Amino acid sequence: MKKIIGMTFPRQDTSLGLEPSLLTVLPEGDNVIYSMENKDFNDEEVENYACSVYITGMNEFKEWAKKHDREKIIVQRLIQKNLYICKKSDGRSL
Repeated sequence: MKKIIGMTFPRQDTSLGLEPSLLTVLPEGDNVIYSMENKDFNDEEVENYACSVYITGMNEFKEWAKKHDREKIIVQRLIQKNLYICKKSDGRSL
């Protein structure tokens, strides 16, 4: 089974963990990985990357995304208070 990987940009302090709204959209399962390091993964082993991107992490995210299959990247961003939208890298909403 392919992996689903959750990440927050910029990289989060390990004492804080992942951004909480990201945790609400990730499914449960043995194939789900919560990456605290935003490292590079083998795309062939990954189904999707679920990424929460803050303005301060945009440059870090762009550099990371250049190394990965854009079709597998799902970006979550805050658009209004307590309202989140998930988008694939091509801009389509999920």
